[in-house]
Parts: sequence; structure tokens; C-alpha cells
Amino acid sequence: MQGRSASCALCFGDTHGSSARCPSFAIHYRFSSSDFVALNRALARPWWVQIAVPLTIWVIVVLVVLGQLGLKRGDFSGEVLQFVQFRTDPPWLSWFLGIALLLSLTAPLATLLQARMIYKSNVSAEQDVSGVINGLGVATAIKGLSSTIEWASVRKVIATDTRLFLAISAREALVLPARGFDSADDFVAAIAFARRVAVNAR
Repeated sequence: MQGRSASCALCFGDTHGSSARCPSFAIHYRFSSSDFVALNRALARPWWVQIAVPLTIWVIVVLVVLGQLGLKRGDFSGEVLQFVQFRTDPPWLSWFLGIALLLSLTAPLATLLQARMIYKSNVSAEQDVSGVINGLGVATAIKGLSSTIEWASVRKVIATDTRLFLAISAREALVLPARGFDSADDFVAAIAFARRVAVNAR
């Protein structure tokens, strides 16, 4: 009874407990590569941050390198012009910095490609996942192994049109696809429920 009272208190924000019954949502799905990629995308920094950070570092490195060459040869503007024209001395410097720029601009794509590459090594890859979401947490079972994530462990609730993510750390989260719920209405209700209970559990 104590467990039920605690869960109801989380559901309805009543610290004295509630006789009302917590909703429960069943879920069953096969964990796919698209789920894994979506999970990595949800936990990753925004794409513009992924580009802005290495790009800023790149600009600083370029200015430092050209500044050093300009001081050495007494012609900073000339060094900048030669860099833009890929005529720096040594010649490989422009190409090296150009490739570094290209890599910084494609950082979000690299993140997605890396996720697809390591997906097959994930123990959940192409496995059937079943579980239930209720006031006590999210209980899941995969390959005969079961686990439960309590709401107090959920740091952030992230929702998209197709998936619900329950982040338990900066790099870990449980993914609950909309296709795994009994209906679209259940998926929408589960999102609202998770947001409410996760906040009450903190």
C-alpha cells in the first residue's frame, strides 16, 4: 500500500497521497537503428552548437597561425590573402586548415553516422522490448532481462512526434517509440504523464 500511495502522490502532486488510481501504459516494440540514431540526436547538443564550437576554435587557430606568420614576415593582410587563395607558405597549411573547416561544418552528420556504425554492437539492437509505464516508474524487459527506472532517476523528459525519451544522464536515456503504444492517444497521454510525474519526483 505504501508503494501505491507514493506513486499516486507523484501522479497527482498530492504529498498526502491520493485514492485516485495512477494511469498505466503498456508498450511493446522492436529496438531499431532509427531509434538508436534518434536517441543520439536527442541527447546530443543542438546542431548549431556542434558546428559553432569547432568553427570558433578553427577561426581562433587560423588567426593565431596567420598572426604568427604575419608578425614573422611583416604582412598580415598578405598572409590572409594567400590563405584565402590557398597559397600559404608552407603550401599544405591552407589545405590542412580547409579540411579542418570542412570537418567542423559536418560535425552533426558525423555524429549520426557514428551512431549508425555502433548500433549493431548495442545489446538491444533488433531486440523486442516490452514494458509498462506507471506511477512507480518504467519497467522494461528485453532478452529475458528486466529493469525498472524510477521517476526520481529521470533527469529530463524529451518528446518528439514519434518518440518519448527519458534521460537518466547526459549520455543515457530510455527511448519509447510512439509505435510501441496501443494508440496515438496513449502516446500523447504518456508524454504528459511522464512530464508531470518526473517533475513531482524531484
